[in-house]
Amino acid sequence: MQEEKTPKVSVCVVTYNQKKYIRQCLQSIVDQETDFDFEVIVGDDCSTDGTRAIVQEFAERYPEIIKPIFREKNIGGSKNYISVHQQSVGEYVAHCDGDDWVCPSKLIKQSRYLDAHSECTLVAHRMAVWDAEKQVSITMRNSQSISLPALLHNHPMFLNSSIMYRRDKLSDVFVALNSTFIDFYVYVAAAMKGDIGFINEVLGNYRRNIGISSKRELMPYIQAAIDLAASKVGETPDVLRCRSRQYLSYAVAALCANEVSVFRSHLLSSIKADSSWIMPKLIFLAGFTPKVLKLLILMYKNRWWA
Repeated sequence: MQEEKTPKVSVCVVTYNQKKYIRQCLQSIVDQETDFDFEVIVGDDCSTDGTRAIVQEFAERYPEIIKPIFREKNIGGSKNYISVHQQSVGEYVAHCDGDDWVCPSKLIKQSRYLDAHSECTLVAHRMAVWDAEKQVSITMRNSQSISLPALLHNHPMFLNSSIMYRRDKLSDVFVALNSTFIDFYVYVAAAMKGDIGFINEVLGNYRRNIGISSKRELMPYIQAAIDLAASKVGETPDVLRCRSRQYLSYAVAALCANEVSVFRSHLLSSIKADSSWIMPKLIFLAGFTPKVLKLLILMYKNRWWA
């Protein structure tokens, strides 16, 4: 009996009712140009739209690569994500949401980066951003090495479908997680154990406005990630600025929902979190005229205060 090889890279895919996109996602991964073995673990969270049949088709076509996990009942995005990552066995683990897709050299370029940079726990890259069938932008450039203070000060810096990490460095994080969390928590955990590397090249594609999570629903989980960082470095200026920036984001999310009182409450929390940051103070002092509010929403959508 031939011994099964351990793949160098595990690619974790989470999907739920993404029949329209999952085929492109999986095909882009199995077509990767590599000189090593890799596996693709696909967690389907009890889809009802035909996604499961497509995943099963790929499992039959690529039995040595595709490893499906079919949920008998819906367990939610976070638990599905955690479970899929817990099943990975590769030296390195990449993630891709089921509505995104990757470029041909993604796995080999990221794995070579981690091979060459032992100080890095995780590496990410730029992504093309798509709205429907049209590319609308490219994610931001970053320094090749991102420290924990830089991550806190500038979050968000990259998208979740761009990450690859060392499994031996972050497996304990996924063992400890057992409920809803935000991907930022994983980035913070990674930056607490080493630098985050960054490749300033587009190696993937992200579909915006497809996910189902509300930014404000994630508020406590973003704060949990910031608390994790604070447990290591304390309430540093970078931690305080991160708290303030997140409250400002919550404020504008409320404003977009026409909840002006909630907007004001979060704006005051932003000022309280970091009294040295001028942005929320200027917004408060400028008042809440229609022109100011429209400008604020535009700034929020374009990340002009990042």
